[in-house]
Amino acid sequence: VDGAVKYVVYSYVDGKYAQLGTCTATSYTAKNLTNGKKYGFYVKALVNGAWSDWSSADLVYATPKAN
Repeated sequence: VDGAVKYVVYSYVDGKYAQLGTCTATSYTAKNLTNGKKYGFYVKALVNGAWSDWSSADLVYATPKAN
C-alpha cells in the first residue's frame, strides 16, 4: 500500500478471528499453523496515522502442508 508504514495481519480459523502480528515489510510469514487446517488471512495498513479498511471483502485462504 502506498504510504503504509505498518501492517497488521489477522487470521480466521475455526470461526474465530485472531491478530497474528504486525510488520513493516510487505510480506509476512505466519508461524505455528496446523497442517491440513484451512486458514483465512487479511491485512490492514497504517497510512498517515489511520488504519485502512480490510485488505479485501474476501479472505485469502491457505492450507499448510508438512514439508
